[in-house]
Amino acid sequence: QYSFKHSKSLPSGQNLLRVERIALQQASQEKGVQFSISGANVNVASGGNGSQGPMIQLLGGYSANDPGIKLNLCIPPVSVISYC
Repeated sequence: QYSFKHSKSLPSGQNLLRVERIALQQASQEKGVQFSISGANVNVASGGNGSQGPMIQLLGGYSANDPGIKLNLCIPPVSVISYC
């Protein structure tokens, strides 16, 4: 069992905590990224009265051409370190 702080507005109840990691080694090719996904069921106790969102469908939440999913790593933004 783990305890951690959450937003005070998060409603009480069962939630899915989804963690995604995206490997970009082949991101310049369509459908070249690799997703590593894990999740956990979280029971929020003493939550607030806010609403959850934004939400996406677990399947189909991304398009192959979404920003950050397909990109040329050899021509990065100034703030990105490249090994090209």
